[in-house]
Formats: sequence, C-alpha cells, structure tokens
Amino acid sequence: MSKEQEKYTTCDRCGARILEKSALEVDGLTLCGDCVVKQTKKEVAQAAKIATERKAEQYEAQRKALSTQRNKRALIALVVTLLVFAAAQWFMAQNKPQPVQTASIDFNKDLDSSYSLIVVALDKYVATNGKLPPSLNELLNGYIPYPVATAFHHFKYKRVSNDSYELEIAAKKITTLKTEGNNESAANK
Repeated sequence: MSKEQEKYTTCDRCGARILEKSALEVDGLTLCGDCVVKQTKKEVAQAAKIATERKAEQYEAQRKALSTQRNKRALIALVVTLLVFAAAQWFMAQNKPQPVQTASIDFNKDLDSSYSLIVVALDKYVATNGKLPPSLNELLNGYIPYPVATAFHHFKYKRVSNDSYELEIAAKKITTLKTEGNNESAANK
C-alpha cells in the first residue's frame, strides 16, 4: 500500500496524527497508543489506590472489631474481679470475729478453773525448777496470777516426791435445796 491510500486521523487527547487502523476508540474518543497506555496507567493507579483504601478500611474494621472484643473481655474480667472482691469483702465482714470481751471470774466460786490454772502453774514450776514446790504459795513468784492465789485455801496440796503431787478441792460449795413451804438448806437437815 502506498502512503496516499492510508487514512490518517488525529488523537482526540494529544492531537498526534495516527493511522486510522492504529487508532483505538476508548469511551467514544479516538486515541493513539501512547494515550491509551497513559490512560491505562492512570486507571491501574486509580484501581491500586482504591484497593489500598479498601484494604486499609478492612484492616481498620478488623482492628476495631478485635479492639472491641478485647475491651469486652477486659471489661468482663474487671467486673468479675470487682464481684469477687466485693464478695470477699462481704464474706469477711460477715465472718468478722466479735470483739474480745473481758470476763470477770471469781476464782473462789469457780474452783474448776482455779484447779486447772494451778495444775498449769505447777507444770511451769517443774519445767523451770526441776522439782515441785513445797507449797502452793511458791507459785506466786510469776507462775500464777494473784486472783487465782486467793482460792488456794480451797485446795489441799501435798508434794509426794519431787515429781509427783496430790491436789484436790478441799471444800466444795454447799448447795442449798429449797423444799416446799420451807427455806432450810439441805446441809442443816
């Protein structure tokens, strides 16, 4: 073919003269190969930008979902911890021991308690001195409190040897029995 028979056209975008059979029609425009490549590059860049934005949006959505899930777990753990702490505090408040109350004991009347305290004091004396005391009055030197010593006269103490003794209550309290119509004690009858 000769040059005269070939038909030429111009590119609608850049104005370059091109062969009609080489021209490409894109979106109703006649374009040369260079302009088609440029447009394709722009479209590819635009598509890549859109894909990157979508990936970023998806990543952000997943991150928010995971963050929300972690926050929910942390909140649940915090609430459970607070409930356990509150339950422990309540339990401790409910089971709080009562304040210590002092009791007044009359060792002349409560001879069983006096007897027990004398036995403990005798054991302490033997542990310290290696032998039993000759009398209960020896226990007053730091082995027994003075109020218990006021009840010594109610007991009979006898040291049998250095490691054995007899201790008994000498005077039990006399109980008074009342009979109908009469207020005499049982000991007087």
